[in-house]
Amino acid sequence: MFCFEKLSAYFALHFLNHQVCLAHLLRECQYLNELDKEQEWSKSVESLLQEAIHERNQIPAESIDPKPWLERLDRLIDESLSKLNEKFTTFRNGLLKCRDYIFNFLRDPAIPPDNNASERGIRKKKGK
Repeated sequence: MFCFEKLSAYFALHFLNHQVCLAHLLRECQYLNELDKEQEWSKSVESLLQEAIHERNQIPAESIDPKPWLERLDRLIDESLSKLNEKFTTFRNGLLKCRDYIFNFLRDPAIPPDNNASERGIRKKKGK
């Protein structure tokens, strides 16, 4: 399960353009999709994130207004999850906590939507 609590130290640093790793969020959506195959909520969150990445890939050099994407996310966050496992609520609360850092990669083409490159960069050092 993706731990949003780990992000509190990251967001305590003061620099511009924080970005939550969408690869981690997508992995969490996949977990929730498997946890309850009948629900549609996490599938909608997953679709939203994938569509945002696709839009960035379609116009890689331009700034994209994140407002419509945040509005769609807000509608999903506002949905009642009372009939679902508590892990869905935990994930939703985490999305709400880091909401302002999910679509920064749309606004600034220099920001990647994931941290895969940085994780690969430290992998050799971490292994030693």
